[in-house]
Amino acid sequence: MIQKEKTNEQLVSSNLSLSKFSQSIGITLEMATKESARLHLIPNKEVINAFGIIHGGIIATLADTCMGMILRAANIPAVTLELAINYLSVTKPGDKLIAEGKVIHFGGSVITTQCLISSDNGRKIAFAKGTFFHYKH
Repeated sequence: MIQKEKTNEQLVSSNLSLSKFSQSIGITLEMATKESARLHLIPNKEVINAFGIIHGGIIATLADTCMGMILRAANIPAVTLELAINYLSVTKPGDKLIAEGKVIHFGGSVITTQCLISSDNGRKIAFAKGTFFHYKH
C-alpha cells in the first residue's frame, strides 16, 4: 500500500478535477502527485451486475482513473494504451473501495503504472496494470 504522507506534491490534488463520468459514478480524489494517487468510491446499487455484486467495469474504471490522475498531476497528456486487471474478491454496494496507484516506469512515450483496489477493511478487491501513451500536442 502507498504511504499517506503529507508532501508539497500533494498540493497538486487541489488543482485537479475528475472527469464528469468519474464524478457521476461517485469517484472521489483524495490525493495525486506525479508519482502516486489515492481515490475512493462507495458504489451504490445502481452499479451492480446480475449477481448482485459490483460490476467489474466500475472497478476497472476506478483503477484506470486512479492511474490516469497521476499523469494529470505530472502534467503529462496521456491516454490509456492497455489496462489489465485481476479481480481478487467481490464487493457489494456500500463497501468503500480505495484505489492506490503508482508509477512503475516513466519511459519516453510509454508510462507503466499499477493500482491496488482494496476495501476499507483491507480486503484486496483488484490489482491493475496500466500502460499509457504520452502524446505530444
